[in-house]
Parts: sequence; C-alpha cells; structure tokens
Amino acid sequence: MCCFSRPVRSVSQTAIFARPLEDGRQVLAYAMHYRAAEPLALVLPVPVPDGTAESAVEWIDLQGCPRLFEQLGRAFGDKPSAISRSPKNTSANLKVARVGSFEASFAPTSEDLVRLDPHFTLPPEVIAALPEMKDRGFVIARLHPEATTIHPIGLIFPRRHPDHVFFPTLHVHDGTVHTLAHFDHAVYVQQTKAPANQPAARRALRRLGQTTLPGGIWDSIGSPLKEILDPATTNGLVIPDVPILRLRLVGQFANADLLV
Repeated sequence: MCCFSRPVRSVSQTAIFARPLEDGRQVLAYAMHYRAAEPLALVLPVPVPDGTAESAVEWIDLQGCPRLFEQLGRAFGDKPSAISRSPKNTSANLKVARVGSFEASFAPTSEDLVRLDPHFTLPPEVIAALPEMKDRGFVIARLHPEATTIHPIGLIFPRRHPDHVFFPTLHVHDGTVHTLAHFDHAVYVQQTKAPANQPAARRALRRLGQTTLPGGIWDSIGSPLKEILDPATTNGLVIPDVPILRLRLVGQFANADLLV
C-alpha cells in the first residue's frame, strides 16, 4: 500500500523489491518518481503480527545505491534511463531514524499515528475506509517537494503472513481510496524457491482483480546479477547467486496490495 499524507501531483516508475527471510521477516525496498507541492510523507502500511513493537523494524540505508532499480532493470534487459499489536506507547512522539537522506519512523498500529506531526500521517477517513489497516504497522518516510525522485528506502519488518511476500501496491495519492488505480510498477522478488512463471502471474493478477495483462508474467533475470550490480553496495538487501524475478504492472487495476 503506497499512501501519501498529502495530495501528490503525480507518481510514476514505482519499483518494489522484496525478499523473504527464514526467521519470518521480510526485506523490502521502495522507490518512485513523484511531484508534490508541499512537504509530505510516504506511508507504507505493512502487515505485521500482533504485538509488534516500534523497534521491530530494521532500516537499511540505500543512499549508496541510488540506482538500485535501474541496475536491476538492466539485468532484465531494460535500457539505461536518465535517472497483536503492541501495548500503546505513551511517549509523545514516534522515534525518528535517519536512513540515508530520509527521516523515517515506524508506527506499530494506526493508533500510534497520532504521535506524528499531522502533516506526515494519513487522514482518518483513509484509515476508516480500509479494514485491513487493523493488522498494519506503518512505515513513514518524509519527503520534500523540491525532490522528484528518491533513493530507495529499505527496511526489514516482521511478516504477519510468513508464507507470503508482501508488496505495497494499493494507492492513496489524493486522500481518497479509489476502486481502480493506474499502475506503473515493477515488482522484484528474490527467493530461493522462485514461483513458476505463469501460475504465479495468474495468482498475482487475480489478487489485483485482473485475469490478463500483456506481458504479465514473472520474467527471469536476463543478465548475471554480478555483471550489473555489486550486492555489497545494497547493505545486505540483495544477496548474490539467488534468482530474482520481475513482474511488470502497467495500466488500470483493482486498487489492492499484492501478496505472492
């Protein structure tokens, strides 16, 4: 679920990387291009187990790998581009971490969002319109209107659904939850047991309310990863010699998150 605390003029070229960990957690990286008129926050609600603590999220600094997704795209043949819930915390504010160029926080529950500056949280009507918010923790990254792109934000969070990999693809860009949304997404998954191409694509698209999509299959990596990207620059986000698959989602889809 990709949400913004204030309306954005445009969002494009969203890219998401996910990798499951054997301890039940998940690695996630998120990047996009955007245009905004005022300071705001990117809010990623992620499904976490009951009792998740504010300290449960581990941040990954990807400032040293700002073109992570461009490099991953090149490995798939793309041309280079121009660029239970935890007990209520009584502290006044959520902790703020410096993650590369971001100021980032994690709110274990929707109730904890009141501990943020209202400029950087979700409108109450958005939370009320999405029943799934009840099992979400909230990753918050503050953005600046003068920027148009961000280096990927990386994190590790405990998974509520340990048999699935989660991609935050539901859109809230103007303070309203729409039934349909325009997708311009590339989602990457790295796991030792890769999903089969066609069945995995069909399952993914059904979760987005679709049955067909041109090119809507999991593509295998075309070039050896080590020829495109040095995993050491990703601070452990990407690991060597493990398959990476990509699914492109471009067009109108049901406005929903993706579980694979």
